Amino acid sequence: MTIYIPRDVYARARLAFNATRTSESDRTWSQFVEKAIVEEVRRRERLYNAGEAFEGVDAPLSPGRPLSDD
Repeated sequence: MTIYIPRDVYARARLAFNATRTSESDRTWSQFVEKAIVEEVRRRERLYNAGEAFEGVDAPLSPGRPLSDD
């Protein structure tokens, strides 16, 4: 998985990971990122799908960055 995020967000996430990895029991950076994704997925499931997992066909996402921030 390759993602593109602003440098300041990436730096902030790394700093949070390094500062809390022991107290949060994060074994790896990948585990930290997985936990963050799971929390966002759960939030969207609660907000948009009555707390249920979304259904459908799991298809590849479009690669690349958006052409603008609009």
